Formats: sequence, C-alpha cells, structure tokens
Amino acid sequence: MNLRMTALLGLAIAGALMLIACDDSTPDPTEARASFCEELDNLESSLVVMSSLGPASSVDDAEAAYDQVKSDVDSVLDAAGDLPEAEALESAVDDINSELESLPDDATLQEASTSIQAAVSGASSARTAFESASAECSG
Repeated sequence: MNLRMTALLGLAIAGALMLIACDDSTPDPTEARASFCEELDNLESSLVVMSSLGPASSVDDAEAAYDQVKSDVDSVLDAAGDLPEAEALESAVDDINSELESLPDDATLQEASTSIQAAVSGASSARTAFESASAECSG
C-alpha cells in the first residue's frame, strides 16, 4: 500500500470516529421522562373513556376505545424501557381484549359490562402500579 492510500485510509477512519463521537442520538433524560409521563397520562385518559362507556354503548364502541388503550400502552412501553411491571400492564390490557373478543358484534355493553369493567379496572390498577414502580412522574 502506498503512502497516499495509507493517508486516505487514516483520514477516513478519523472521519468515522469523529462522526461517532459527535453522535447526538442519546435522549435527554428530562425529555424522556416528560415523554414517559405524558404517555402515562394519555393511557389514563383512554382508560377513563373506556370505563365510562354506558349500557347503551356497543361492542364496536368498546373496541374503538380498546384500540386507543392498546395504542397508548404501546407508547408507554416504548417510552418506559425495560421495567418488570411492563408485563403486568400488557397482560391487563390483553385481558380487556379477550373480554371484547368473546362478545358478538351486535351485543351491548350492558350484556357484558361486569367482565369488561373488571378488566378495565385491572388495567387501571396495572397502570398505577407501573407509574409507581417507575418513580418517574411524581410531582
């Protein structure tokens, strides 16, 4: 290898190392915490909406509310990282889905309100436990 090729290779390696050193992709902890707390608030709101469905609400209404809950759970889990309580939160939301999938589309929630409300209550409790375990959103 001649001197010119060695110099070019050295410059290329130095450039790559500078790009790695200047990588600004590390999230700001304050922003990450704020995002996590915002996602938990969104989840709480969607669980409130789901728990407030009335006897005249349809299964389709409940499924739409569930879709929002599931989306919010996914966002919380993405923002939270690897907390052990994540599995309990996912399981509680899966319980809501199981209850909904067992109902015919034309059923009213009055016909299944007890089991669905119990599942939503379980998800709310799991959300609260998840927030407490994370100790990120106090105050």
